[in-house]
Amino acid sequence: MNTPKRQHLLAACAAGAVLAGTTALPSPASADPGDGAGVQVTVDIQKKREPGVLALSVAGGSVALAEDGSTLLVRQFVGTLPKVTVTDTRTAEYKAMQWAAPTFVQVPSTHFNGSVWAKFYGNASAGNAPTSCPPPQAGEEESASRCARQNSSKGAAPSSCPPPQAGVEESPSRCARQNASKGAAVIFVHGAGYTQNVHQQWPYYFREQMFHNLLLQKGYVVLDMDYRASEGYGRDWRTSIYRHMGEPELEDLRDGRQWLIDHWNVDPKRIGIYGGSYGGFMTLMALFQAPGEFAAGAALRPVTDWTQYNHEYTANILNDPQLDPIAYARSSPLEFADGLKDPLLICHGVIDDNVLFEDSMRLYQRLIELHKDNFTLSPYPLDRHGFANADSWLDEYKRIYRLFEANLK
Repeated sequence: MNTPKRQHLLAACAAGAVLAGTTALPSPASADPGDGAGVQVTVDIQKKREPGVLALSVAGGSVALAEDGSTLLVRQFVGTLPKVTVTDTRTAEYKAMQWAAPTFVQVPSTHFNGSVWAKFYGNASAGNAPTSCPPPQAGEEESASRCARQNSSKGAAPSSCPPPQAGVEESPSRCARQNASKGAAVIFVHGAGYTQNVHQQWPYYFREQMFHNLLLQKGYVVLDMDYRASEGYGRDWRTSIYRHMGEPELEDLRDGRQWLIDHWNVDPKRIGIYGGSYGGFMTLMALFQAPGEFAAGAALRPVTDWTQYNHEYTANILNDPQLDPIAYARSSPLEFADGLKDPLLICHGVIDDNVLFEDSMRLYQRLIELHKDNFTLSPYPLDRHGFANADSWLDEYKRIYRLFEANLK
């Protein structure tokens, strides 16, 4: 039944799906839908577990909307819905922004027979997708840099590397770009451990996607990997971190680092890393266990000791801490803090009731005891695990950006 009321509801839902979040739909006070007036209606939009489906609560009812706005399922609705008007608070400047879509790439693994899917943000003006490298000619030795980009413009897309001329010996620098400084890169590490972030839909990490666009505009390239244990790749992938959280994931992140160096002419000394929650934990493990490989890192609300995290979550991976203390010890950043050599920024909400603020405070004290001098802590007194205050989000990303500008440029 395609009634005017249904059309209004579909329009409101579709617009709300674009705006996302909780969207207020105000209209004049009259409740007669026939005269173009109505009452205020709130559309609460939440991601559902089903792919491509949004759940919305409208005036006490429940509906489901396909993300492309094509299909509306009314599961429960009581009463009539007046005509409503969707508000759009985005500024003209925001609407005029050009957003670069990531490219989906496969990073070859040096630890198993396969690759790791990732989202890559390359230079928008040169094209996002790296070009393939032709195989070496018969008798020609392959090298990691044979297919490095040649042209000298910073951030340009990689080009195929021609084979050496007859009698010319292959060398590591033969295909490197001539007379050009290498670029900077950032690796983002998604949270939860089991999250899947490489997919063709609006990401859970939409703030990070906007931040990655900013980094791209400032001359960085960005890699966002679905490292081992991420959701959506099968049982073996998910359980690869059993009894050792932080090791397989770091192997994958280091492969991603090398992929950036080999294929995007990134300077090995100008690669940063950041992430929140589990991504913050992995940022710490990267800085502590691979010192010198990442020029700087930002660990946001990180777990530093799994013995005090949610038992149901952790015990499924590391067993009970009383029965398997080895698994917890080798998965704890606190145990490896002495490895810190590169600048570290820690950001954490003081009233976080998921990963306790105590985790960051314990690490902070440990770094003091180790006489480290290249770390900072930024506490957010009014925020929990997921910030609720826009000022806190802005402050956090400004600090991350300044960290990278100071150490990667």
